[in-house]
Amino acid sequence: MKEYPLTIKLKEIWSLLQGIPTAHLATIDNDQPRVRPMGLITHNDSIWLSSPTDWSKVEQIRDNNKVEFTVAPKSETTTGSIRFTAIAVIEEDLKTKEDLAKVMTWFLDYWSGPDDPNFTLMKMKLSRVLYDNPFDGKKYTVEIS
Repeated sequence: MKEYPLTIKLKEIWSLLQGIPTAHLATIDNDQPRVRPMGLITHNDSIWLSSPTDWSKVEQIRDNNKVEFTVAPKSETTTGSIRFTAIAVIEEDLKTKEDLAKVMTWFLDYWSGPDDPNFTLMKMKLSRVLYDNPFDGKKYTVEIS
């Protein structure tokens, strides 16, 4: 598994994940990777993604919940990358879904409420994070614990 020689703690780059940045999520559809942009949500020190239940990515995650996603922070001169390897866990707890619905500015564009059966919320359980820093040009393995 790829590692970078320098390390940094997740809390040191957490600010780069604020404000619902665009994440590019990769799932597996049979034997073919599928990538799509999504709004990444940070809440209570966790990372979340949401989707209409009837969209294909939800079925793909039910079949294989190993995912990767990236976020591309920018400095004034270059673009970096944060690559996350994770297990996507579909959240069923209504209270948690209610809490996340409150922070999702686009929630009512897709769903009638947190109990809408077409609302799928997924918590990203991180297993590895690699960071190509656009500010100092260095590469870091991110400590996630």
